[in-house]
Amino acid sequence: MAGQKPEALGQEVHSLLKTQFPQPLVEIKAQLLENSYWEGELIQFTKDERSITVSSRWVVQKDGAGQPIKILEINNDITQRKQAELVLQQYIREVEDLYNNAPCGYHSLDAGGTIVRINDTELKWLGYTRDEVLHKIKFLDLLSPEGKQIFYDNFPGFKQQGWVENLEFQMFNKDGASRWFNLNSTAIKDAAGNFVMSRSTLFDISARKQAEAELLQKSRQEKLLWIVTQAIRQSLDLNAILNTAVTEVKQTLQVDRAAIYRFNPDWSGDFAVESVDPSWVKLVEPGIYKLWEDTYLQETQGGRFQNNETFVITDIYTAGLQPCHIELLEQFQARSYTIVPIFSGENLWGLLAIYQNAQPRHWRSWEIELVEQIANQLAIAIQQAELYTQLQIELQERKQAEATIREAERRWRSLLENVQLIVVGLDRSGNINYINPFFLKITGYTYPEVLGKNWFENFLPSSSKQSIQTIFSEVMTEKCSSLLSKFDLD
Repeated sequence: MAGQKPEALGQEVHSLLKTQFPQPLVEIKAQLLENSYWEGELIQFTKDERSITVSSRWVVQKDGAGQPIKILEINNDITQRKQAELVLQQYIREVEDLYNNAPCGYHSLDAGGTIVRINDTELKWLGYTRDEVLHKIKFLDLLSPEGKQIFYDNFPGFKQQGWVENLEFQMFNKDGASRWFNLNSTAIKDAAGNFVMSRSTLFDISARKQAEAELLQKSRQEKLLWIVTQAIRQSLDLNAILNTAVTEVKQTLQVDRAAIYRFNPDWSGDFAVESVDPSWVKLVEPGIYKLWEDTYLQETQGGRFQNNETFVITDIYTAGLQPCHIELLEQFQARSYTIVPIFSGENLWGLLAIYQNAQPRHWRSWEIELVEQIANQLAIAIQQAELYTQLQIELQERKQAEATIREAERRWRSLLENVQLIVVGLDRSGNINYINPFFLKITGYTYPEVLGKNWFENFLPSSSKQSIQTIFSEVMTEKCSSLLSKFDLD
């Protein structure tokens, strides 16, 4: 075995082979005397200094009196086996390293849904230690309410079918933060076909879900702005536009209440419209007028809102508000809110407010910007409605004036038609454009015989024709000069 038989004769074997023992030789001898045998693995070296591993078994032989007389040592070269074991161990370590440090998560669930295996990657994502998870935490415990329902819907069928693909779960880690994962899994079953455990892979899709959420958010923003803009374009009914705005804002931002507050001339005000869940008190009810007096807004004539400032409160109880302000907000059942001003031209018209009632809410920047954009659109609608109202008033006044003129003309014509005097209308050239019935009665003419004829040439005696025509010309010249002077047309 060592390749040195002639040289080995008479030598102490362990000295010759430079044996490395797994424990001190004194301990080995003690065990050998106590048990009459010892076995273990030794490292020995050949003549050319090549190490070999041997499986060694020592047996004590005793005489009739039970005294040791010699030791029989049997060694088997297991170098190749040990090398194979080392290769296998290295392979196992590499597999374990791949399992634990893979860029995806791995875990296994038993039939009850309890986690029985999990890799380091998934543990890092979740913030737990292996001891905190294995055989203690169910996969369900880590899921959002929606994720729990997905698990309930799929796990029983998975155990029967043996596989599941592309399930998406929102999972919460130890400190409460959440991640999104895509899960694929196959089932491990015993020879009888009974479910043993799952073998699942998870890929972190949080970035994709965030991108999808941002895209959806942008789409919802654009849709809301489009709906409000269309309402403004298609209607001049301000109340209908305001109702559309609060309804869509509430639905898009998922708030408990969206409302529009309108200032009165004395800076008191009332809620003009609102959209609110049925479980909350109504601030606007048909046929009921509610005046909400905010002394701060009245005393400051709109306060910060005059400066076009947006007011954002995450929690009314931690924001340092005055007790009277909190008391007013409690009447609205408000816990958190965002309020933006609505202007009509340069004048503060009212406020657009969104409320979260059930709990505090951290308002995101895009939500605040969206409400500000809606307020700007409503400012256009208000100006449009006010202009339309003014035009309606002016149109009504004009119609009333025209009706008055028509009535005056009717009365004047009635007078001319029935007066017992001759009335003749002439243009600037002296041609007849009107005659009353009394003229026709006295002269015997008909309308066709008179209208359009020159009054001076056809109906006046020659003796007075020239003088009367001169007077007529002077009157017409004086009248035109007066008109020119009045309109500064000279």
